Amino acid sequence: MPFVRTIACAASLLLLAGTARAAGFDHGTVSNGWAAATIGTTTAQVDAFYPHLYAAHDPQTTTPSLLQGVYFGLRADGSQSWLYQQPVAWGGYPGQGTVFELIQAAPGQLTAESYAFAPDDFPAPAIVVALHVTNGSAATLSGGAAFLFVSPSVGGGTGSVSSETLAYDDSADAFTLAGASGSLVALSLSPSAHHGESPTDVIGTVNAGNDLPDTSGPTTQDDAAAAWEWALPALGPGQDAWVGAIVLASGSGLATLQGYVDGRSVQALVQAQEQRDAAALAAAQLPAGSSPAETQVAQQQLSILRMAQVQEPNGDGGSPHGALLASLPPGQWTITWVRDSCYAIVALARAGLVQQAVDALSFLLSAQVGGYQSYVGRPYGVSVCRHYGDGEEWSDTNQDGPNVELDGFGLVLWATKAVLDAGGATASAALAPFASRLIDLVATPLSQLTDGTGLITPDSSIWEVHWDGQQQHFTFTDAAAVAGLAAAPSIARAFGLADPGFGAAARSLALAMQAKLVDGTGAFAGTLEGVGGQGDDHDAAAIEAYALAGLDPTATIAAVQADLGVASGLGYRRDDQGSSYDESEWAFVDLRLAAAEFGIGQVAPAQKLLDRVTDAAQQAYGLIPELYDPATGAYAGAVPMVGFGAAAYLLALQARAAGVVSPTDWSSADAGTLPSDGGETSTQADAGHPLAVPPPGSCGCGSAGGEAFALILAILALSLRRRPGRGLVRAGRPS
Repeated sequence: MPFVRTIACAASLLLLAGTARAAGFDHGTVSNGWAAATIGTTTAQVDAFYPHLYAAHDPQTTTPSLLQGVYFGLRADGSQSWLYQQPVAWGGYPGQGTVFELIQAAPGQLTAESYAFAPDDFPAPAIVVALHVTNGSAATLSGGAAFLFVSPSVGGGTGSVSSETLAYDDSADAFTLAGASGSLVALSLSPSAHHGESPTDVIGTVNAGNDLPDTSGPTTQDDAAAAWEWALPALGPGQDAWVGAIVLASGSGLATLQGYVDGRSVQALVQAQEQRDAAALAAAQLPAGSSPAETQVAQQQLSILRMAQVQEPNGDGGSPHGALLASLPPGQWTITWVRDSCYAIVALARAGLVQQAVDALSFLLSAQVGGYQSYVGRPYGVSVCRHYGDGEEWSDTNQDGPNVELDGFGLVLWATKAVLDAGGATASAALAPFASRLIDLVATPLSQLTDGTGLITPDSSIWEVHWDGQQQHFTFTDAAAVAGLAAAPSIARAFGLADPGFGAAARSLALAMQAKLVDGTGAFAGTLEGVGGQGDDHDAAAIEAYALAGLDPTATIAAVQADLGVASGLGYRRDDQGSSYDESEWAFVDLRLAAAEFGIGQVAPAQKLLDRVTDAAQQAYGLIPELYDPATGAYAGAVPMVGFGAAAYLLALQARAAGVVSPTDWSSADAGTLPSDGGETSTQADAGHPLAVPPPGSCGCGSAGGEAFALILAILALSLRRRPGRGLVRAGRPS
C-alpha cells in the first residue's frame, strides 16, 4: 500500500504549532541505545548527534556531538528553499514511538515530512534522516530536486570544527567525514543526481538555483560541509517521493552501513522502525481507566524509557549495558543516577517490561563501586551517587565535598523486589548472580547504617547537599531504607539466602521515623535537623514516607499543599530552602504528590496535578521536563527526564488505578498492608515490600496496544486524512 499522508487541515496544524511554542520547548530526541540525536523544531534540523548516550565514558572521556546541522532542502516550480527557512506546521512522534517527524509547506505546493530516528535493529551509533514529499497542487510538478546538507563537528578547536576532512565515494554514493573529535560515514539511501562538499558553498549554490558541482575531494578545511542532490520524479497531484541518508559514527563503517540497509528503500526503513515502535508499545501494559490524552502521554513515556537505556555490550571497555540515563539530550543529565534508575526500574517492571528492568538493575549491581567506603564506613555494593558510562562509580564534588547518597541502598532493594514480583522465575534466574551482593553488600550494610537517633546516619540524600557538615538525617533516605529493608527478606528467600532480621530492622526504622521526624503539625519534616528549628522544614521528598515506608502522609501532603506551591498556581517546588533550583516547580514533585493524594483518596487535587503534567506534555511532544518556570509554567531544566519524568508519570497512573491504600500500623507486631502505589499490597509480617508489583496483566492493567488502537479509531473517525497519534505537539542538578 502506498505510504501517502496529507495535511488534513493546515489551519489546525498551524494552531497546534502556535500552542506548542507557548510550552517553551523546541526539541525532539531520538535514540537506539547506542547513539542519540536532537532535532530542533524551530530550525527544522538535526542539531546534535552523540555516538554514545552517556555524557562521559570515564573520568577522562566525554561524549562529543559529531554533527552540528543536518537539514533538507527542496526545489520545485522554479523556486528552492532549505527547510530550515520554512515554518514547521507540526512536529512530534507519530504513534508515540521513537521516530520524530516534522511537517512543513515547501516550494511548489509540496508538503515536506522529514523524519529522524536511530534504528534500534542496528546495533551501532547511527541515525536515519528521511524526507517524504507530496504534491499538494492540482498540477504535475516536474524538474524538482531534494537536497540534504550535512555539517559535521568532528574536528578540533572551538566548536570541534577545525581541520575536518571530507571525501566522497562515488561507487557507494557516500561521504566520510573525519577529524580530531571523531569520524562519520554518511550513505545516501537512494541514488543521488549530484553531490558537493567544501570548499564549494553548497548552500549558496542551491540558493542560486544551481545543481551541486559533483566535486569529490578529499578536502580538509575548517567548518566543512557536504551535500547530496536527488532528482525528484514528475509528481502528479497527490503523488509522492522519498529520499534520505543514514549516518554512522565510524569513518570505516561503510560496509557495515551497506549491509544494514541491504537495498531497502527509505520508506521501508521508516516503516520498519514505526512497526517496531508499535510492537514495543503493544508489549507494555498501562493501567485501565486512562483518558486518551493520558494514554498518549504514557505511551510516549514508555518510548522515552526505551530510548534512554544503553544497549552497548559489556566488554573490555567496561559494563555500560542496561544503564538508564536520568535524561536524554538535549537535557544535560545524560548520566545514570541510582535513584532515578530505581524509579524507572519499578515503572518498567509494573508495565510488564521485565527484561528492560532486569538490564537496568544488572547494570547497577555489576558496576564498580566502593570508592567512598571511608564515608559509608563499611564495604558496600551500590554507588553512592551515579555512574560513568563504563559502570564506574561517580560522585560529583564541590567545596563541600562529594555527594554520598545512602537512599540508593534502599531504593535498589525496592526495585529488586519489584522486578522479582513482575518477572518471577525468569527474573530470579537473571538476577541470581547478584544475590550475595544484594544481601551482603546492600541489605546488610543498610541495616547497620543507623546511628544513635535510630535513623539512617546523615547523608547527602535526594537533593544532593554534599558533605563536610552539609549532610543531615533526611526523611527521604529513611523512607527508602524502610522500603529496602522490608523487601530484603523476600529477596533473600528468592535466592535461598538467610535473613538475619531485615524485617525487624525495617519496623524499627519506621517507628524511629514516626518518633523523630514529625513536626508539630504532624507532618514529616525534610530532616531531623529541621524538626523544631526556626521556621518550617517542609520538603516534598518527605511525601515518599508514604509510598516507600507506609507512613501516614495526610499532614505532610497538607503542609506541601499549603507551603510549597509556586506562583503560577500549577504545581509545587521541592522545598523551602530558597535557591532558584529549589524554587522551581518540579515535575517529579507534582507527580509523586499526585500519587500520594490518590492513595489517601484526595482524587480532585491529584487529578489536577496529573492533568497539569499531561496538558503540558501534549504541547511538548509528550516529553516531561525536570522543571517548570515557577511563574509562567514554561519548560525549564533538563528535557526529557526519565526516572523523574517518564517513570514518575507511569507511577502516578498506577497509583490512581490502585485506589486508596491505608497506611501501615508499624506499632503492631502483625502490621497491616503497606501502600502499593500501583502494585499489590503485602504484609510486614511476611517481610513484604511497600511497592510490591503484580505480575503482568493483573492489577487492572490493560494492553497499551489495545488502548492505542481505540485511540486511533477515534482519531480516524474525526479525520480519515489525519495520521493517528499526532496529538502530542511541542510546546539542574547543581553541583
